[in-house]
Amino acid sequence: MMSTMGRQDVFRTALTRSWVEQDESGVVLPRLCDVVGAAFALFSPQTLSDDDAMSLYIEGVLASPEWTGPGRLGQHQADRDYRDRLEALAGIRVPALVIGFELDKGIPTNLCREVADVIPGCRYVEIPGAGHAGPFEKGEEVNAALLEFFASV
Repeated sequence: MMSTMGRQDVFRTALTRSWVEQDESGVVLPRLCDVVGAAFALFSPQTLSDDDAMSLYIEGVLASPEWTGPGRLGQHQADRDYRDRLEALAGIRVPALVIGFELDKGIPTNLCREVADVIPGCRYVEIPGAGHAGPFEKGEEVNAALLEFFASV
């Protein structure tokens, strides 16, 4: 599990409610505004300052279909309605790995650690210098953690 949580804290509750509120309001941000705003939630400060990485991200997302309609609202409603699942997660009885990203503002490492702590025998790995988009920012480190985990089970 990467950038995972077993419950929403106060900020994540407000954040997911705000997504649904925006979707239901009918307000549609200009495309570039939406893309740039999302970058703050996804990337570490280092990646935000990397011109090559940001050029690829911005150009790639702008060239992709816009995320709109009932799928966007449905995802945001599911995020908003996610409640405390720590007790259910404690019932996992297979080898598990949780990967947190040091600079993830969307799902901070303390919430990732909570998940790892309730799953018996779960391993926790924290990738330094990465935001929520850690698998893209630190792909080699993420792959190494996954390979080490799979080799051990």
